[in-house]
Amino acid sequence: MKTSDAKGTSALDTCFFMSGAAGLIYEVLWARYLALYVGSTGLAQVIVLATFMGGIAAGSWFLGSTADRAASPLKLYAWLELAIGVYALFYENLHFVGRDVFIAIVRAAGPGTVGLAAGKIAASALTILLPTFLMGGTLPALGRHMIRNLDAAGPRIARLYFLNSIGAVAGCLLAGFWLIRTWGLQFSMLMGGALNIAAGVIALIIATRGREPAGAGRFASAPKAPEESLTRPVIAILLAAAGVSGAVSMMYEVAWIRLLALVLGSSTYAFSLMLATFILGLSIGGYILSLRKNPGGYRFIFALSSIGVGLTVLLSLPLYVRLPYWFNQIAASLTREPATFPLYQLSQFFLCGLVMIVPTILQGITLPAAAKALLDDAGRLGQRVGVVFAVNTLGTLIGVVFAGFLGLPGLGIKG
Repeated sequence: MKTSDAKGTSALDTCFFMSGAAGLIYEVLWARYLALYVGSTGLAQVIVLATFMGGIAAGSWFLGSTADRAASPLKLYAWLELAIGVYALFYENLHFVGRDVFIAIVRAAGPGTVGLAAGKIAASALTILLPTFLMGGTLPALGRHMIRNLDAAGPRIARLYFLNSIGAVAGCLLAGFWLIRTWGLQFSMLMGGALNIAAGVIALIIATRGREPAGAGRFASAPKAPEESLTRPVIAILLAAAGVSGAVSMMYEVAWIRLLALVLGSSTYAFSLMLATFILGLSIGGYILSLRKNPGGYRFIFALSSIGVGLTVLLSLPLYVRLPYWFNQIAASLTREPATFPLYQLSQFFLCGLVMIVPTILQGITLPAAAKALLDDAGRLGQRVGVVFAVNTLGTLIGVVFAGFLGLPGLGIKG
C-alpha cells in the first residue's frame, strides 16, 4: 500500500472513531433534553429510544443502496457527517420547537394518555429522527468506499464496527463523567457536532484532493467461493438470525443494567460505566474478527459466537448472587474521599466486566460476521450491509421493549 493510501485509511479510521463518540454523546444528551418535557417515565424512555434506533435502522436500510449508486461513496459519507454536525449546532433551537409542538398536541388532544403519548412521539420524531437517519448511512457509505474486494470485506467491516464502537465507549464516558457535569447540555451538544464536522471535513479533503485509494468504490473481480452463492431462503434465515441476535443483545443489556443498578446504584456515573462496559465488549469482539485472514467460514463464526453468548450467560448466572457481597467488601475497604474516587469507579467497572465482558465480546463478533456472510454481490455491498444493520437495529428495539415491559416484570432478571 502506498504511504498516501495508508495515511488516508488511517485518517478515515479516525473519522469513524470520532463519529462513534459523537453518536453516544448525542444519545445521552437527547435523552436528557427530551426528559425536560416528555418526562423520564418508562414509556417516555422507550419512545426516545425507539425514535433513535428507528432512525438508524431506516438510514441503514435506505442509504445503503444510495452508497452503491454514488459516484463517490466517500463524499457521501463526508456530507452525512457534516449534516449531522450542523444539525447538532442548531439543536438547541430545534429542541424548543419540539417542546412547543409537544405542548400544542397535548393541549389539542387533552392531557390523557393518548394525548401525552402522541405529543411525546411527535416531539421525539421532530428533534432526533433526521440526524439518526443520517447516522444510519455512515457505515454503509464508508464501507462501500473502503472495501475493494469481497475477500477483504469481513475484516474491514469488523474493523469499522470496532472503531465506531470504541469511539462510542469514549463518547459515553466523556458525556457521563465530564462533558455534562462540566459544560452542561448545550456546550456538550456543540462538542458532539464539532466531532462530526471534523470527521466530515477530513473525509471531504481526502475525497477532493485525490487521496482516495486507487479503485475506491470499485471492486476487484474475484471468483466467488461456494459459500458466497446465496439463495433467498438462506438470506431470509441469516437476516432473521441477525434480528434475533439484536433483540437478545438488548434483552441482556436491560437485564444486566437492572441487575448492576441493584448492586452499584443508579447514579449517572454507574450507568455510564455499565453502558461503556457493554459497548467495550462489542468493540473488542469486532476487533478480534477484524484480525481474521480467511475470507470464508463467516456463517459458522456467526452461529458459533451466537451459541457462545447463550452458554456464557447461562454459566455466569450463579455468579450474580455473589456480586453484592463482593462490591460491599470492596466499598468497605475504601475511605470515602476524592482521592479514592477513581479506584471506586474502577472497582465498579471491574464488576461490570465480570458480568458482561465475555458475552459481549462474542456478541461483537456476531453482527459483522452476519454482514460478511450475506455479501455475495460486490456491487450491492452498501445495500447488504445497510439491511443487516437495519434488521439488527430493529431487533434491538423489539428486545428493549420486550425486556422493559414484559420480560423483567413477568420473568424477572434471571428469567
